[in-house]
Amino acid sequence: MKFSKEEIKRSMLLYAVTDRMWLKEGEDICDVVEEVVKNGATFMQIREKELDDENFYNEAVRMKEICNEYRVPFVVNDNIDIAIKCGADGVHVGQSDIAGKDVRAIIGADMILGISVSTVEEALLAQAAGADYVGVGAMFATGTKKDAHSVTNETLKAIVDAIDIPVVAIGGIGAANLGELGGTGIDGVAVVSAIFAQENPGEATAKLLKLCAETFVENGALGTALENIRIKQPVMHNITNYVTVNDCANITLACGASPVMSDNPDEVEEIITVCGGLNINTGTLTAETTKAMFLAGKKANEIGLPAVLDPVGIGSSKVRTDIILDLIDKVHFAVIRGNISEIKTIIKGEGNTKGVDADVADAVTEENLAEAVEFAKAYAKKTGSVIAITGAIDIVACAEMAYVIYNGHRMMSRVTGTGCMLSALTASYAASNPDDLFEAAAAAVISMGVAGEIAYARLSEKDGNSSYRNYIIDAIYNLSGKELEAKGKYKIM
Repeated sequence: MKFSKEEIKRSMLLYAVTDRMWLKEGEDICDVVEEVVKNGATFMQIREKELDDENFYNEAVRMKEICNEYRVPFVVNDNIDIAIKCGADGVHVGQSDIAGKDVRAIIGADMILGISVSTVEEALLAQAAGADYVGVGAMFATGTKKDAHSVTNETLKAIVDAIDIPVVAIGGIGAANLGELGGTGIDGVAVVSAIFAQENPGEATAKLLKLCAETFVENGALGTALENIRIKQPVMHNITNYVTVNDCANITLACGASPVMSDNPDEVEEIITVCGGLNINTGTLTAETTKAMFLAGKKANEIGLPAVLDPVGIGSSKVRTDIILDLIDKVHFAVIRGNISEIKTIIKGEGNTKGVDADVADAVTEENLAEAVEFAKAYAKKTGSVIAITGAIDIVACAEMAYVIYNGHRMMSRVTGTGCMLSALTASYAASNPDDLFEAAAAAVISMGVAGEIAYARLSEKDGNSSYRNYIIDAIYNLSGKELEAKGKYKIM
């Protein structure tokens, strides 16, 4: 799995290093790792000093598969052969191991290289050797590496200032002392016992991630977009389908906005004048709702309010397709959000939509990603709209660039209306950030994916898709701007 430099930097926030010494009787280290990444670890290193090569390799392969599922970078400590053989994303070496430049020569340019350092000189040499990040420590007393020398905060700051690659602190770090590293400029912390020695490693991970977000993350465009909803609390006009209308209203409330769900053509023009934006969803079209959509959309354009279109099911019938294409012709939409089949059908006038679901043949994959991004950017340029294509890999595009987003969980496909909820959410983001619709739409898509991940981690053995839906709404309600920044998995193309 290939990670950009920006992705590697963001993934440093909560870097987990395995240690089997704390495993309970009958416990599998890979099961623990899955709980850890499921609950928010942003980077994973396997560290095994006692296993033979065969068992080390088998364990590494399993961990790599787990990390791939959650798009968490996975590196092997010290053992370059195992790292290459298991297909790890990279390798981490110390000062007593093989020289960094020699490691880079062996693993090539694409694998991640991390190097442990404790001085500015070592950090500069690591950067020159081709390291993608450095681990600095030990910051506090630790039982994991008894030969480690302590590093002061002053030295840590000096290292951050001296190099251009990400810096993660390590050594004796836990919930009680993590805050002491605030203000040093580091990108995150690497922990061992603070996760793996805890009674519930998953819960410990979730709590640590929140602490890391509060300590090391600054609100950027994404977090600010969410916080703007809570500040402005816009009234949102939703003309949506009756299958998911309640869920759309609740997720609008959860993010901080206030929903109005009127589809009466006799009143929508008046109602939109007291709202901050409009969400139009074509899931259950009738003659009356169709009329209301045109009236509300034109009025929103007239008074300068952002409108979002969710072209549900376009291509499934000629009547539906003609109505949606006519809407796009007569109403300018700030954001058009749909699955890949729906967006293709809008552009071509016909497509492979399977009811309200995307056709498998249209799916966005790593293999066709560049083509899909250019496709989305071209349509954004033609329409002047932000184009959001959602699926296993999400694309949010304006004419010049695109977010490629990897958040979410496959179980979201088992809930009717996650796309409808996302469109309502997107409209709330757009209404609260009218001067930056591109970032607003990206923040909405990322926040929905993050909510899906949080909700999945919360599921118990007796929970199903109904509980999952409610947990998604709960996650949006509790999501902070810093947590959104911390958990976003994306790159910009």
